[in-house]
Amino acid sequence: MPAGTLPTISELVPHRGPMSLLDSVRRWEEGAITCEASIRPDHPFLDGGVVDVLVAVELVAQAVAAYAGQRDRLAGKRPRIGFLVSCREASFEVESLALGDTLTIEVQHVWGDDTLGSFKGRVLRAGALVASVEVGVYGGPLDRMKEGV
Repeated sequence: MPAGTLPTISELVPHRGPMSLLDSVRRWEEGAITCEASIRPDHPFLDGGVVDVLVAVELVAQAVAAYAGQRDRLAGKRPRIGFLVSCREASFEVESLALGDTLTIEVQHVWGDDTLGSFKGRVLRAGALVASVEVGVYGGPLDRMKEGV
């Protein structure tokens, strides 16, 4: 689905204020999403003109939230709060991101359902790989989370 027909990040992801790190959804299709994020002067993790590349884990997690939010929206549901429950694998090609960087976040749904799932993500800067991350997420009721799903 082209970006022109997609809702804004605030319509898909429950994060608000400075912790809303994504700027937009560039593409969504069943099983995948591509988002964009910029490192601006007000970025919450900016320190001395750079952001530690570990923030890529959160970028991937928020792209997963945008994917789930659009899937919920298409099913006539409101986007839900979800939880990052694991980071199964991560590799980082750089130490930091810089003020002014524009990042592309690509996420693929690996397995799971509406409650529990796994996603692989890549963060790119100017087409070059910055980080690869595989995360596990939970989006079901909190009482089931306490029971160990």
